[in-house]
Amino acid sequence: PVSATAADPDNPAYAALDGSGRILELPLFDPGIHYGSVYDYYELKAGRERPQGYNTLAPRRAYEFAFTYDRISCGVWLPGDVAALERLDVRDVLLHRGVYEQAGDRSAWFAWRGLVQAGYSPAAEGGAVTLFRRGSSAEAAPVPEPDRSGPVFCQGWREGTMLELQAPL
Repeated sequence: PVSATAADPDNPAYAALDGSGRILELPLFDPGIHYGSVYDYYELKAGRERPQGYNTLAPRRAYEFAFTYDRISCGVWLPGDVAALERLDVRDVLLHRGVYEQAGDRSAWFAWRGLVQAGYSPAAEGGAVTLFRRGSSAEAAPVPEPDRSGPVFCQGWREGTMLELQAPL
C-alpha cells in the first residue's frame, strides 16, 4: 500500500517561483487528508505560504479555505474566485498532475481548463507539475480530456457516493 517516490529537489516549476506572494497547489485537499503531504516536500524548495496547509491541527481558516475552494481542483470557478485569491495574495498556482493520479482523481483536465478560463496560463513545467500565473493562454492540457460517456466524480465522492456536504462532478 505504500511505495517510495523519487525526490524532486530541482523541479523547474518550483524554481520559477518569483519568491513573493502565496501559492496554491492543486488538487486542493482538506488539511488533514494525506494526499496533501506531498506539498510539504515542495515547501522545502519554495518556502511560501499556502492558504490550504497540511496538518490535522491546522487552524479553522485552512479548513474553511479548503471547503470553499476545493472545487477549483475540478475546474469549477465562481464569480469572485480570482479576486478572492488576489486578496489572499495568491500569485502562483501549481497543478500537480501526479497527485491527481495518486488520489484517483480524474479531473486534472478540468482543473487545467478552469485555470485557463479564469485567466491563468502555464509559466513553467517540471515533470508532472505546472506553474500557472495570471495571463491568457490557449495551451492545451497535457492530460487527455476524460471520456464523455460517463460522469467524472471530483473530490468529495467515493464509488458514486457523495462524502462531503458539496462535491462537484
